Amino acid sequence: MAGLVVLSGCKGPDAPSTRLTIFAASSLTDVFQDLEREFEAQTPDVDVVIATAGSQILRFQIEQGATPDIFASAHLDHMKLLQDTGYIPEHETFGSNRLAIVVPQENPADISTVADLPKAKRIVLGTEEVPVGMYTRLFLELAHKRMGGHYRAEVSQKVASRESNVRQVLAKVELGEADAAVVYVTDATPHRRVRVISIPEALNPTANYQMGMLAESPSPVYAQRWLKFVSSHRGQTILEKHGFKVD
Repeated sequence: MAGLVVLSGCKGPDAPSTRLTIFAASSLTDVFQDLEREFEAQTPDVDVVIATAGSQILRFQIEQGATPDIFASAHLDHMKLLQDTGYIPEHETFGSNRLAIVVPQENPADISTVADLPKAKRIVLGTEEVPVGMYTRLFLELAHKRMGGHYRAEVSQKVASRESNVRQVLAKVELGEADAAVVYVTDATPHRRVRVISIPEALNPTANYQMGMLAESPSPVYAQRWLKFVSSHRGQTILEKHGFKVD
């Protein structure tokens, strides 16, 4: 399964006999690790294995024969494609996110507002297929309409690279390889080596996260328990702690 990052796996000879495999969008990395720990504490006979990548890569892996129990996508389009082809019978929204601009701590391009983004010499965005790139395109369309002029074209001219998941986008700024990038609010946390520039709500599309159990789930009983856990009060509290919005 090229392109996936496996965050947890078999825990040795005394590991539980039942494995629950979850494919999750890269932006869910930290929160799903927390959910995993809590779920395993409540369900000690299960070993949760989380693999993260861009939602489009995870969808492709499923279409090519991968059989996780759960798929969690950062965009409805990828989930809908799997539903339409029978891989996932049902799905539900379990949280939402917003975009933010991040710049290096030293902020070499002196960016302080959305209007300043074209000042950057090197901007990094998600690819057109990855959810963060899809939401970024909507943001640029809204900003272009609101600000007029050549805002979208000016930003596009400064794009130095497009990455296949949001963590790679963020890393470019953390490593000083970009003057600015567009990521999710939940990725721009205090422990990251970046400065956050807020995007006004009127320009900021809502990223709704979808999750569903695979029709061919190897562990359907525990997959259902995972879905119920994430939607429970405790699960929703963990999501909120990581900056996700819940109903």
